[in-house]
Amino acid sequence: MNISKFGFIAMGFATALSCQAEVVKFDIQERAIAFEGRVFPNVGTYTLIKAKAIVALDPNDKRNSVIADLSFAPKNAKGHVEAAADVVILQPTNRDRYWFQIDSFKK
Repeated sequence: MNISKFGFIAMGFATALSCQAEVVKFDIQERAIAFEGRVFPNVGTYTLIKAKAIVALDPNDKRNSVIADLSFAPKNAKGHVEAAADVVILQPTNRDRYWFQIDSFKK
C-alpha cells in the first residue's frame, strides 16, 4: 500500500482530534523578541514565547482508546497519564495592533 506523506499527516491530525486531554501545567521557559526585532506592517514586532505544557489524559476515556498502551503508562494521583509537549507561540508585541479583539474570546 502506498500512502503519501499527506495521508500520514491527515491520519495523525484525525487521531489527535479524537483524543481528550487537559492542560494541567503551562510553564513559560523563555520570552524574547522574535525575528531580530523586525517590524512587520500593521503589526509591529513579535515576541517569541517558548513553553512546556503538561497534559493529563484519562486512560478510561473512550476518546483516548486510540492511544496504544495508554492504560499501561504511569499514572498521577488522579489516575491520569501525564505527557509533556513543547510549545512555541509568536505573539504581537504591541497588543493595540492586533487584528482581532482579545476581549471577544472571554466569556
